[in-house]
Amino acid sequence: MREEGVMTRWQMRMVCISSAVGVLVGLSGCGDKEPIPSASETANVQVLSANPEPSRDRPVLEPPEPPAALDDPGHDGAVAAAEYFYRLSVYAAASGDTTELEAVSGEECASCSDYVARIKNFYDSGGYWTTMPEIEVYDSNDLQREESPNRHVVVLDFLIKSYRYVSGDGELHSVNADVKIMAFAVTYSDRWVLGAVEDLPDARSVDSIRLKEQ
Repeated sequence: MREEGVMTRWQMRMVCISSAVGVLVGLSGCGDKEPIPSASETANVQVLSANPEPSRDRPVLEPPEPPAALDDPGHDGAVAAAEYFYRLSVYAAASGDTTELEAVSGEECASCSDYVARIKNFYDSGGYWTTMPEIEVYDSNDLQREESPNRHVVVLDFLIKSYRYVSGDGELHSVNADVKIMAFAVTYSDRWVLGAVEDLPDARSVDSIRLKEQ
């Protein structure tokens, strides 16, 4: 029997899709929460003191491959662009290489430029990631209005798995796996561009079983 006050998965998705409409109204709008994993501002961070300690080596990473669907100016391309942009954001944080992330970010995307600045500050302080997390996408919704056929807001429901990083003070940290629901405002002209990112209502309360299975 479902407990009173506990939202079902379907109810949570309806709330999230409704919230995402606000991004459609203003593509340059950005949420208050961080759009992508932050090595310095994450509630699920633990300082590791295991013996032996996990590796502190900095990995050699390759950026994600652009999916073939990026050439599609319609629904499939919008969904592929949102997922690719998120994976590219995680790669940028894990590697310190923000070149490709900056190339796909629109001038109006304040959350994008803010995140790039935070990545650069983190690596300038001596920090780095020792692992890059895997991402498992559960579902997606493309919200497109008829009057703006080139503008889409894609809601992604996904799991970002655990990862580790070394902070500027030399401490090794572990970040737990986390379920996220996020909206990506993407626009197509001659290519897909990221215009805004919004972190939607917390999904962890309805997806705790998924985290326990990881």
